[in-house]
Amino acid sequence: MTNGSHDSWLMAAAMAVATLLTALTVVAINVVFVHWLLSCSWIMASAVSLLVLAIAAVAVPLAIMMIDTWRDRR
Repeated sequence: MTNGSHDSWLMAAAMAVATLLTALTVVAINVVFVHWLLSCSWIMASAVSLLVLAIAAVAVPLAIMMIDTWRDRR
């Protein structure tokens, strides 16, 4: 294994860890916000926040694709 490929694997691992930590931080902040906003239990806040994030994970790329398609037609 060359040093270059070792560095690229190390960079990929670091990026994966950073992405995971960012995602967990977003989920944690969202759970705390939903718990505060709705004054519900932590389990319900977790379920609602994960549902909202799942909808956003589907809706945002779809919206971007729809905007791109709309721009291409013009």
